[in-house]
Amino acid sequence: SHVAFGWGDQGFFLNTPDWGDLKFSTAFDALFYRGKSAIHTVYQYEPVPDILCEKLEISNQQYADLVGYIRASFALSTDGKSRCIANRGYWEFDAFYEAHGKYSLFSTCNSWINGGLKAAKLPACLWTPLSVGILEKYD
Repeated sequence: SHVAFGWGDQGFFLNTPDWGDLKFSTAFDALFYRGKSAIHTVYQYEPVPDILCEKLEISNQQYADLVGYIRASFALSTDGKSRCIANRGYWEFDAFYEAHGKYSLFSTCNSWINGGLKAAKLPACLWTPLSVGILEKYD
């Protein structure tokens, strides 16, 4: 009944399912604009709030603006469909899709989330490479 969206470096997503799989070359490429980006979708029955997950109550307009922001992040084929990266999920209930943008030290997954909050006119940071800035807005 819910879908979680995350944006990041495609090479990191696909080659680092666990921190123990991280290679220097993967991290280097991600931090310095050398790779493509991807969106990771995870299908969830009921999200479980934790230290890195906040529940937000938003208006219908804010929801529409946030959905528009997420949709605009997907790279589309010539027929307007999202481009799934076949057979590369971690589990049976997730998937990766090609995305717009370039992940880097200065444009992180947290920056992408912050951009979505700004698009929906929700409390956001000027710039946030780390999650702590965003999470402080929702304490």
